[in-house]
Amino acid sequence: MVVITVATVFDVAQYIMRKQNGITAMKLQKLVYYAQAWSLAWLDRPLFNEPIEAWRHGPVVRELFNVHRGHYTVTELPDGDPDRLTEEEKNVIDAVLERYGAVPPELLSLMTHQEKPWLEAREGLPDGAASNEVIDPQSMRDYYKRLSRKVAQDEEERGGLFYLMRLLADYRKVDDPEAERETRMWDEIEPVGREVW
Repeated sequence: MVVITVATVFDVAQYIMRKQNGITAMKLQKLVYYAQAWSLAWLDRPLFNEPIEAWRHGPVVRELFNVHRGHYTVTELPDGDPDRLTEEEKNVIDAVLERYGAVPPELLSLMTHQEKPWLEAREGLPDGAASNEVIDPQSMRDYYKRLSRKVAQDEEERGGLFYLMRLLADYRKVDDPEAERETRMWDEIEPVGREVW
């Protein structure tokens, strides 16, 4: 499924940056990844053609990384025009920002580490190993299409993203101190209510 698109990763990143002030480089990379993933699932086409690699801290578009390298926060990019995006594509990105925009970048990274496309691309690599393996767009499309159906069902039954985040925290290894910290975090915010998420 190779589709030529007009937009680039920089167009998508610029659109995200307009909506998210003072975004970290890690968060920008993960939101770009999720925008691409959900576009593949919902529109059956990519937002951009640049490949996404399965790096140790999650999915990364190398072309975008090369521009923000060495910066913790990304405030500007030398290229990109959000007006190249169609309204349909902007709607996908808006939905991604609504779902993932408030999630801390470290948790976004951990989420990608639990998902099949990243895991498949890193198959056979030791934990923490460097990698430039490309995440297969077809794998992303298939995985997020299935997840889309599950999320729709969960929203009806249990409360959507909050449920998925809590489930992720519970699902991780109990002997992992980071996972235990995440579980405590979700336990603490649960009384606040699902409207936060």
